[in-house]
Amino acid sequence: MFFVKHRRWEVPDAMCCNVQAESSTPTPFDMTWMAEFVDELSSFDRRMNTAVIDSGILAGVPTNLLAKQGLFIIQFGTHSCN
Repeated sequence: MFFVKHRRWEVPDAMCCNVQAESSTPTPFDMTWMAEFVDELSSFDRRMNTAVIDSGILAGVPTNLLAKQGLFIIQFGTHSCN
């Protein structure tokens, strides 16, 4: 689990880096599914960005500070696998 501003999210075991697959036979890669997933993720990202912009919550915050915070999250992550 990880914390972001007093909220707690459970991370499913399947998302953690130390969990082994139940089957020793790998599932074939499904490019169509992956393309649909990426499209949906992109759509979600656009909707969330629009919601943040429309809310005005970041009004007046310099873009360079937002970029710096984003880099911090990427470098140090938001959770770890135990």
